[in-house]
Amino acid sequence: MFLYGKQAYQAQQYAAALDFFQTFLSQEKTPSIPALDARAATYEKLGNLEAALNDGRQLIRQFKTSCTVQSIAVLPIDQGYLRVGNILQRQKNYDLAFKIYRYGLRNVPPEAPDYKLLQKMHHKLFLRCPPCKSGDPVKFFPPEIIGMVFGYLNFKNRVGIMRVARSWHNFVSSVPKYWTELDFSRAKVQVKVKAIQKYVGYSKGKISRAAINQTAIPSATTQGRVTFYITKKCPGLEYLEVGSGFMGHQFSKAVSVASNLKNLIMSNRGGVTLDAVSQILGHCKRLETAEFHYLVVSRTIPVWEDMPNMHSLTLGLPCTMPGAQKPTMFDGHTITITALLQVIPHIRRLSLQNWEFSDTVLTPDFSHLAKLEDLKLVKFGSEGFPRLPSSIVSLDLSDSDRLVRFRAFGPLSYEMNPFPNLARLLVPRLYHLQPDSLYSVLRENQIKLRALNIAGCILITISHIHWLINSGKLDHIVELTLNTPDFGDAEATSLANRCHDLRIMDLSETTTTGIGVKALILKPGDRLDRLTLRSCQCISNDAIEFAQSAGVEVVRWEPNHPKVKAKKVRTAETGMYVTG
Repeated sequence: MFLYGKQAYQAQQYAAALDFFQTFLSQEKTPSIPALDARAATYEKLGNLEAALNDGRQLIRQFKTSCTVQSIAVLPIDQGYLRVGNILQRQKNYDLAFKIYRYGLRNVPPEAPDYKLLQKMHHKLFLRCPPCKSGDPVKFFPPEIIGMVFGYLNFKNRVGIMRVARSWHNFVSSVPKYWTELDFSRAKVQVKVKAIQKYVGYSKGKISRAAINQTAIPSATTQGRVTFYITKKCPGLEYLEVGSGFMGHQFSKAVSVASNLKNLIMSNRGGVTLDAVSQILGHCKRLETAEFHYLVVSRTIPVWEDMPNMHSLTLGLPCTMPGAQKPTMFDGHTITITALLQVIPHIRRLSLQNWEFSDTVLTPDFSHLAKLEDLKLVKFGSEGFPRLPSSIVSLDLSDSDRLVRFRAFGPLSYEMNPFPNLARLLVPRLYHLQPDSLYSVLRENQIKLRALNIAGCILITISHIHWLINSGKLDHIVELTLNTPDFGDAEATSLANRCHDLRIMDLSETTTTGIGVKALILKPGDRLDRLTLRSCQCISNDAIEFAQSAGVEVVRWEPNHPKVKAKKVRTAETGMYVTG
C-alpha cells in the first residue's frame, strides 16, 4: 500500500495517494516516520495545512531526536522539525516556526544528516524575524542612556535594582557617582557591616553624604566603628547624620578625621556631652551646620574654639514628661553658653531647647550676634528676658514662660527690643507675656509679619486682637494661631476681609461658629489650606463639611466631655447651622 501511495503521489493523484497512505498507517501498530512524512506531504499538496501540521507534530513527539530520514526519493526529505517549521512559515506564523527550529537544535544531535539544514533554516528565520520585544535594556541601550536613567534613582532604589540581573548589578556597581550618597536614615531592618563597606568600595571613597539610623545598626559600638570607617575612607564627606547612642569619645574619634565635614546631625536617639560636642566642633573647622538634639548633662565644663564658618547650631536637652522635673544646669553651663556665643560670630540660626538655668546667673546675651536671623528658645529658662540683636527675622519662644513670668514681689523687669525685620513670632504658652511687650515688638516692625502664634497667652485679650487686626499688622499674615476664647464671628469676618494671604489658621478653643468659618473659606486672595478647630463647641459638622468641600484640610479634636443639649438654628444669611 505504501508503494501504491508513492506511485499515486508521483502521478500527482494526491487524493488517491492519501487513501493509500491512510490505509497503510491504519495497518501499522506504530506509525513509521516515512509514512507520517509522506501523508504530511500529501496534505500539503491538497492544501490541508492543519492536518499536515498535526502529522508533523506527531513526528516530533514520537521521534524527538530525529531530524530527517532518508525515505523514498520522490518524497521531500525535510521531516519532523523541518516539516513543521515549513508549514508554519506558509501560515506566516514566523515566531512559532523560529521556536520550533530552536527546539529542534536542542534535541537533534549534531551528527544527524540534515542538522546543518536545520541550522540554516533557524538562522534564515532569525534574520527575517523582528527583534524580540523583551530584553535587557542594559545590553541594548548605550551606557550613556542607561546612566542618565539610573541617575534619577535614589540610594534605596539603586540597591534594589542591583537584584534584577547580574548585568544591572555590574553596571550600577561600576559607576562611583551613583554611590556618593549613603542613606540609611529610613532603614527598617538591620544592615550588615559588610554591605556598608561594599557600598563604600563602590564609591571609590567619594561619598559626600551619609545617614545612618539606629534601626540600620542598633549597636552603638558598631555604629561608631562604621562611622569611623566611612569618615576615614571618604575624605570628601560633607554631610553626616547618625542616630544611635554613641559614647562621647567614640563619636569624637569618628568625626575627628572628617576634615571637610560641613553638616553634622545627631538625632534624638543619640547622646553626647557638651564636652564631647566642644571636641567635635573643634576638630571640624569647616562645619556650617551642627545639630545635637540629645545632650547628656555632665559637670565637665567644655572649652570652645573659634567656629568662623558655623551658620546653624542646635543644642537640645532630652524632653521630660509633663510634671517631671527638668534637668537643672549648674552655673558652669551658663558660663559655657556665654563662651559659646563668643566663638560663633557668623551664626544665622541658633536653637536651644529644654535649657534651664539657675537663679544666680546673668541673663543670656545674644545682642552681639549681628547676623542672627532665626532664634529658637524652646522651654528655655532664665531669670530675665535675653538681649537679642535687631537682625532677628524669626523668633520662637515656645513654652519659655520663665522669661517673662512674675516673681513673688512683683513683675520681673524685662525689655523686648523692637525687631524691624521680624517676620515670624511664635510665643505660645507664655502665660505672663504682657500686651505692652507684644506691642513694643510689633510697633517698629518694618516688614510684613508672616507668622504669629500667641496660643495660651492669657493676658492677650480680645481687645488686643482688635488692635492687631485694625493696625494692619496682620494684613500679610500667612500662618496665624490665636486660641483666644472671646474670638468670635465678628473678628473672623474682619480678619478674612483684611488678611488675603492667610493660608493656615488655628481657631482652637474659640467661640467662632459656622459664620466665621465660611467667611474665612470665602475670603479674597489666597485660598485657606488648613484650619484647626480643636475644642470649638460652637461649630457644627455642617461648617466642617463646607470647609472640606472647598479643599481645606480641617483638623478637629474633641476632648471627652458631657454633651450639652443645644438647639441648632439655620441662619438666613449663610444657610448654615449655628449652635444656639
